[in-house]
Amino acid sequence: MTFYRPTVRMSKLALCTFLATAFFLASAEASVIAFADKAQWISAAHPTNSIDFQGLALSGQTLDVPPPGLNIAGVQLAGNLSLFPPETSLRVVSNTPAGPGGPLDPFNWDSGDILLNLSRLTITLPADVFTLSLEVGVTATLYTGMQYPMSFTAYTAEGESTFTIASPPGQSLAFWGLKSDTPITGLVLESATLQVIDNIQWTAIPEPASEILIGIGLIALTALRLAKKSTI
Repeated sequence: MTFYRPTVRMSKLALCTFLATAFFLASAEASVIAFADKAQWISAAHPTNSIDFQGLALSGQTLDVPPPGLNIAGVQLAGNLSLFPPETSLRVVSNTPAGPGGPLDPFNWDSGDILLNLSRLTITLPADVFTLSLEVGVTATLYTGMQYPMSFTAYTAEGESTFTIASPPGQSLAFWGLKSDTPITGLVLESATLQVIDNIQWTAIPEPASEILIGIGLIALTALRLAKKSTI
């Protein structure tokens, strides 16, 4: 009986070391990849959820959203629209032929209903989101003809990653997406002018690292049971 006990202890130590090493390697290899091409992102991300803001505002009208903002399908959107009525966090604009200002209105971007925000938009995501994308533009390009920088900061369990792109010229939206090895917990979009946001998409799947560790844990339990049987 006592002859086998050291062997069992060594097995436990070896398994614990193996589990710790596996977790370290899973964390060390984490990365965030940005995409500017929608087709490439869809091919890599296989999105399962989307928000297009359709139907939130009455046809041809706007909906002013008070703080803390919008919560759709577990996604929290928070902003600041101090230039609109007091206590307005975000504004949803329903763009139809009868929409405010007609086809040349600065809020009609040929993208259906859109979300408006000033300077800083915070997106908080539900659990186990590994891919995220949105389409975004700024209204200032309509008046100046200039392109403005837009900053995206993605937050994951491993830290944060910041990317900067130029706003598209004219009345058009730019696609921006990302894919992460670890869950994306949130995103902050910053610009110096009024933002137009639409077509938010994401993929929620079980965390790969967790699945691997669970599998290793089951193998470890089986090995320990076999080791104990050998001592009988």
